[in-house]
Amino acid sequence: MQRVPTPVPFFIVTHNRLSGLHNALDFLKNQDFPVRIVIADMKSSYPPMLSFLGSLTQDENLQVWSCENIGPRGLFFETRFRNFVNANGGSFFLADGDLDYSNTSIKLLGELVGVSKRYAGFRKVGAGLRLDDLPVHSDAYRDWE
Repeated sequence: MQRVPTPVPFFIVTHNRLSGLHNALDFLKNQDFPVRIVIADMKSSYPPMLSFLGSLTQDENLQVWSCENIGPRGLFFETRFRNFVNANGGSFFLADGDLDYSNTSIKLLGELVGVSKRYAGFRKVGAGLRLDDLPVHSDAYRDWE
């Protein structure tokens, strides 16, 4: 019998980007790996975003946190972030709420967990950005070639 993985916290850091948040949530609904979703809202002020966040039913698998907007690493300064991660086994996923997940495999999260177990000495693993559509005149394209 195959063991069901323990849900891992998946933090979506967002600020006023409703379409990006919808995209991230759709991505998570289609994943074959169980997660506990925490939307870390960095003081959004966009009325449709606030309405959507207020409409979500929160439970152990979906929480919305209102956080100070102190920059891209602000979540790491939150005591509740550290406590939540520690209470859930110490591992977590972290994503920006404005990334496009539409072409992402439904197996991504399971693959990332597998890589983290295979290379236990590394503190983090992640998916690469799409590089096949970079403009040929950019420095990043030349570095990638």
